[in-house]
Amino acid sequence: MKRIFLLFAVLTLLPLSSNACSCAPNSPNNYCLTLSTDTTIRTVIMAEKVSDYHYGMYVRVISVLSGITPPDTLLVWGDHGGLCRVYTSSFSNGDTLILALQQCDTFGNVMVNPQYPPNLESAADYQLSICGVYHLRVNNGNVQGAVTSANLQFYPLGVFLANTCITLSVGSAHTAVVPEVYPNPASDVIRISNLPAGEVVRVYSAAGQLVFTADASGEIGVGELAPGVYFLRSSLGVLRFVKG
Repeated sequence: MKRIFLLFAVLTLLPLSSNACSCAPNSPNNYCLTLSTDTTIRTVIMAEKVSDYHYGMYVRVISVLSGITPPDTLLVWGDHGGLCRVYTSSFSNGDTLILALQQCDTFGNVMVNPQYPPNLESAADYQLSICGVYHLRVNNGNVQGAVTSANLQFYPLGVFLANTCITLSVGSAHTAVVPEVYPNPASDVIRISNLPAGEVVRVYSAAGQLVFTADASGEIGVGELAPGVYFLRSSLGVLRFVKG
């Protein structure tokens, strides 16, 4: 009887991190549905994992796809047991990822795990949830993951960037302003209408490679581009244009 009592006491005193994660019922099973329903997402970025940091990771921002603009390098916290987050150790240094990030809730400082130092998390950091699809992988010019369904899908990066779900304004209503690129097809220059003042745009090839960035307040030279389809990303979404 004494042994049973001692076992019960030990189990009772285990850290909270031993509890299983519990997500809300019917959590989104794909990336686009997650973005359209979760208003707590602060930023959506394409980033490269730089290094591990305890149960989190440092990432270098390659491109901001939606939401606020974070620092160039940021700390993203994962799971140390029962935190409803992704285990960031599942990513390797150098991996390129699409990340939909929430502000860190600092629960890791409360649901302690004695393997790690206390109070590591800050509200200025970010976290990667598991209660939905908050990350995708980018490999050999393709985006891989549950993009629009629960199944594993592959999209060329340029096609993915033109997908309407990525143009959602995170945490707010959709904008009614629709930018346009003209002339389209283009030969030497293009212009873009209905963009905020001082807007800088990124031009991608059809394979998803960043070709150049440009100030969109005037004419943008495209004369040196090879003929083909290109995607132009702005804060209001993605535009497709053809270089003749």
